[in-house]
Amino acid sequence: MSDNNIFKEINQKADIVNLARAYGLAIDRQYRCNCFLHNDKEPSLQLHRETNTWWCYVCGEGYTPIDFVMKKLGLSALEAAKDINKTLNLGINIEGFKPEEEKLVKTNEYFYRRADNTITMKVEKWVKQSTGKKEFYPYALIDGKYVKRICK
Repeated sequence: MSDNNIFKEINQKADIVNLARAYGLAIDRQYRCNCFLHNDKEPSLQLHRETNTWWCYVCGEGYTPIDFVMKKLGLSALEAAKDINKTLNLGINIEGFKPEEEKLVKTNEYFYRRADNTITMKVEKWVKQSTGKKEFYPYALIDGKYVKRICK
């Protein structure tokens, strides 16, 4: 596994429907169930098998299998990955993973614009997936080039 990408591997191999069943959710034929994050009387949580994601249309929570277990059990991303690996018997070697060696992953880029729609600055959002730690790097647009700003 290159670049310690256990999170991507777990999210790809852990079928969201099987995962939800393994964690005790009753799923109907349309892959819907009651959301575990709020008091649900009608199914509002949709499991999307084609993208291997989940989404609650009432509370707006959802995304990957790891996010599912993090929210359901209150675990960190690394703890959730280990729990999924064990629960679904995926056979992924997580024990060799060292969070201190994990690289940040760029997750987003934001552009700030003036009223005339010209870009004045961009900000990159980087995340360490095992801990959820976020770092933001601002860049100013100076003479047509992005220059990293030093924020103190």
